[in-house]
Amino acid sequence: MKKLLLIISMTTMAFCVPAYEGKIEFKHQNGSTFKGYLKGDEYFSWIEDEKKNIVIFNENSKNYEYAKIKYIDGVKSLIPSGIKAGTSLNQFFIIHKTLMDMWSKKREERKYHN
Repeated sequence: MKKLLLIISMTTMAFCVPAYEGKIEFKHQNGSTFKGYLKGDEYFSWIEDEKKNIVIFNENSKNYEYAKIKYIDGVKSLIPSGIKAGTSLNQFFIIHKTLMDMWSKKREERKYHN
């Protein structure tokens, strides 16, 4: 059910509807869970855990993992780190300013392409 809510929320974002603002429980492949929030808009979206760490879904492992930034074709992109969300971290995995810069850039790119 929660995965369905995530898919519906992500799909509706394509129609300029803001992400669901409430807390959601996300489930890993092995059944373990963590709680987080959908963030972003139709231009760029991500998940934040309760400690504001950035999380993305890894299609290969079928788990939600803390994100890291990698340059792909000269553009900053979020990629899975291999560290499953819910693991204790002592600091933010990605600095929010960097993420906000990425979000702004994606929004500007889309505005110029439309």
